[in-house]
Amino acid sequence: MRRARAAGAVITGKLATHEFGLAAATLADHFPPARNPWDPERTPGGSSTGAGTAIAAGMAFGAFGTDTGGSIRLPAAFCGVVGYKPTFGLLSRSGVIPLSPSLDHTGPLARTVADAAALAEAVRGHDPADPGSGVGEAGLLSGDLDAGVRGLRVAVPRDLWDGSCDPAVAELVNAALARLSELGAEVEEVRVGVSLLQVMAVGYVITLAEAAAYHLPNLRAGRQGYGREFGLVLREGLLVPAHSYVRAQNARTRITNKVAALFETHDVLAMPTVGALADPLPPGPRPLARRISVHPVPQYTWLANLTGGPAISVPCGFAAQGLPVGLQLVGRRFDDATVLRAARAYEQAAGWYASHPTRWP
Repeated sequence: MRRARAAGAVITGKLATHEFGLAAATLADHFPPARNPWDPERTPGGSSTGAGTAIAAGMAFGAFGTDTGGSIRLPAAFCGVVGYKPTFGLLSRSGVIPLSPSLDHTGPLARTVADAAALAEAVRGHDPADPGSGVGEAGLLSGDLDAGVRGLRVAVPRDLWDGSCDPAVAELVNAALARLSELGAEVEEVRVGVSLLQVMAVGYVITLAEAAAYHLPNLRAGRQGYGREFGLVLREGLLVPAHSYVRAQNARTRITNKVAALFETHDVLAMPTVGALADPLPPGPRPLARRISVHPVPQYTWLANLTGGPAISVPCGFAAQGLPVGLQLVGRRFDDATVLRAARAYEQAAGWYASHPTRWP
């Protein structure tokens, strides 16, 4: 926030979030959950719930959130706004309570790609206070936003999302891919070579173990105060053996290498941000299995957290229920400018950024 203020930003307040960036908000929480501006009875996505709501409702120019497995892009998709997760280490995490230090990112949400790029540009840079802060350069994020996508090579990894995506979401994402092709991009179907289950399993094992490690002093001291869902997360994390964590990190490297191989011949990956529409706010805590295996929301967002490359969610239409859907574009590490340029080209051609909830026009 110091860098944002130094750049002239006016900070209006702190926004709602899921507990420690993971456990989902419910109507039984001590504090009322954020609500989706398109349908207040539905979730705005998480964990950066308030950020998605505030931007969609026009309460602020932009907001910053955190993203360990998709927590910036998920509310962006559910709320019909832009959510940008920069390359790992490009934006400082200093002052943020970690969830999973090797996967945690910070990034902006905004109504347009240009606004999100401007926010990230204002606060980016190496920060010695963040052990994960990168020293690599991503170039000028907003330098060629309007260069278009002609000749850009777009890979569509359908093996990651075919069969697991709501047909209403898939229809809109396919239409967005067709629009990219019309704009001059070379859109081609590819295979990542890993299953969606493998990607999610690696992400969750790493996150559960690292979250439990961070909170271990409190747990050993017997301190209470954790909500039921996050308490379950920590208890599950304590059960992860060291060898399973090491194997998950090794699997992460293999997944990263497979994605890197795709980027030898392509510039960006394109897929849905979320494979489902925003669901109703639950009245109370839900079984942990629902979050991880029965109805997982962050299915397609984990990949970019494992690789550490940039990813962005941009609105790509509305389902019959009037709920927004997001298109996700993923890039190679420190090639944020290409991801932003592709998102900007689609955004301007499709025009969904001009759609606002009727309650907050």
